[in-house]
Amino acid sequence: MAEARRNVGNVRLIGVGGSVGAAFRTSEWWPSLRKSWMDYFIAWVVVFGLFGVAYLVAGLAYYSIVLICLIPLLWAPLAFYTTLVAGAVFGETYRESMGRKPQRRQVARRKSR
Repeated sequence: MAEARRNVGNVRLIGVGGSVGAAFRTSEWWPSLRKSWMDYFIAWVVVFGLFGVAYLVAGLAYYSIVLICLIPLLWAPLAFYTTLVAGAVFGETYRESMGRKPQRRQVARRKSR
């Protein structure tokens, strides 16, 4: 447990550190960021690209009065999806920068009779 707490603290993964203060302990997450800065840069490009596409889709609704009323209904799922993808992208980048391999879940199979 102590090893896990010492190695965490990435700004995007506050939940791993167990507290909001983990984001401000830069001495813990800075080596990870410095070691794989290009991976984090690519993650930011992917997230900003996805946000740009979502913004363009929502922006198309401004071309008619009827669709303007649908902008909140259109933007809410797009923002939620962008946030989910950003969390997954940054989580995967953090895992790779820490040298951890993804764990596969074992599915229990029932024996056929």
